[in-house]
Amino acid sequence: MSATCETCRWWALSVESYDEPANQCHRYAPRPTVWEQGRMFPGWAEWPQTLPDDWCGEHQPKEPTP
Repeated sequence: MSATCETCRWWALSVESYDEPANQCHRYAPRPTVWEQGRMFPGWAEWPQTLPDDWCGEHQPKEPTP
């Protein structure tokens, strides 16, 4: 098993109603997001979106399902 986002316990699938599903890293709290022409909207934050094959140094394997 490789240490990728897809095999990590912090990786979650979030279904967006206006777009395709987004895979997100939930290891840390959501981060402020920059939208539209470089403007940052106060109070708006999101978890980082990642691909299944992405990886980082914080990987922890998913717990086995019973």
